[in-house]
Amino acid sequence: GQRVYSRGPPPVPCSRVVGVVRASPLTDVVEMPHVALFVPVGSQLGSYSQSPTYIIVRVTPSALGRVSAEMRRVLHEAFPAAELPDVQPVTARVGTQLQPWKLGASIFSAFGVLSLIAAEVGVYSVIAYSVTLRAHEIGVRMALGAQHRQVISLVLSQGMRMTFVGLAAGVALTLLLGRFIASMLYATTPRDPVAFAAAVGSLVVVTVIACVLPARHAARTDP
Repeated sequence: GQRVYSRGPPPVPCSRVVGVVRASPLTDVVEMPHVALFVPVGSQLGSYSQSPTYIIVRVTPSALGRVSAEMRRVLHEAFPAAELPDVQPVTARVGTQLQPWKLGASIFSAFGVLSLIAAEVGVYSVIAYSVTLRAHEIGVRMALGAQHRQVISLVLSQGMRMTFVGLAAGVALTLLLGRFIASMLYATTPRDPVAFAAAVGSLVVVTVIACVLPARHAARTDP
């Protein structure tokens, strides 16, 4: 409902604002927002402005080929002297701009997976070795009447307590230091619950395996 006046040359008449759109990139994916006016091509204000470089059409992916051919036909009929228009999906235009970001995301993901694997191997090795060292103790418990499930339950509860202490410290440090990488993330946060659940869940599973397998092996030993 407000009026906007854009200075020339040539002088542009006042025009009524019919809507405000959110800030969005126009040519580059990572460009900074800047002031832009969208005007109808056939209006008085549009006649004073520069001809549009792009015509953007919203279309479903399944109809892309049909719509592209129809756009070429219609534009050629409207402007027969002009060269054939270049019709391409937005993904093709911005694909090259996204390549460095995709490469960086892949590298970060690879390092994250390697770190998680290293943590899982370390947890399994330490817990499995500690259970193996208790083979004599487990044998004594079996000789005194302990059952297999009791031995496994004991070892598992002790191993899980130690693991949960480490997980609590790790989660606390991650929440504390995550803000330093917040600017490098896109469409997510350093406190993404899915990522935390995946990391914690995988380490818990590894801990259970590291406790149960050596404990079962030790429980089968003849006291």
